Amino acid sequence: MAVEAYRRIDASGLSRVDFFLKPEGQLLVNEINTLPGLTGRVGLSQDVGSVGVPFSQIIDQLIELAIERHRERGRNETSI
Repeated sequence: MAVEAYRRIDASGLSRVDFFLKPEGQLLVNEINTLPGLTGRVGLSQDVGSVGVPFSQIIDQLIELAIERHRERGRNETSI
């Protein structure tokens, strides 16, 4: 469900999809957010550090992906 929600809004990069769980067990997409805690001391940085990927490398890759996505969207625009 998270992947489908992400694709439907044409999201890119790193994000988090939040859900509500109804009492009868149904999941509802609540919102799509950027990830908080992108510092060298919490969250993602600790996770990637545990597998040997420097946090700065992850940030560099996210920036490169964002620039690439921006360029792709610019190529797909048409002018009238």
